[in-house]
Amino acid sequence: MVTAPASSKALFASVSSVDPQQPHPEISNEQLGTEIIEGVLAEGTRMTTTYPVGFLGNDRPVTTVTETWTSSELGMVVLTRTSDPRRGETTMKLTNISRAEPDASLFQQPAGYAVVDPSGQPAEQ
Repeated sequence: MVTAPASSKALFASVSSVDPQQPHPEISNEQLGTEIIEGVLAEGTRMTTTYPVGFLGNDRPVTTVTETWTSSELGMVVLTRTSDPRRGETTMKLTNISRAEPDASLFQQPAGYAVVDPSGQPAEQ
């Protein structure tokens, strides 16, 4: 018989006890088009989440907004902006982007470096 850890049981109990009549956050997504960020073309999306009164113990609606800009060329997020009245504004941005080949010396073995097997003997290369 497999049993869940106590922490999993507590999480399941708290999730399963959610009142289906309680209002849920409203989430909307919006496409922002493209923009050049740090010299890279990026596509933006904006997610707005509004938490209803009482959902977080709040006495009025709480709205958070997150903008995410992603470069398909780099395959990664280059800018994220979040506005949350509980935490303020947060910005994370990829900077100093360079598409140049890295210096080959970065991939050379350092002087005095040797590969050894688990017994301490030099490995064949």
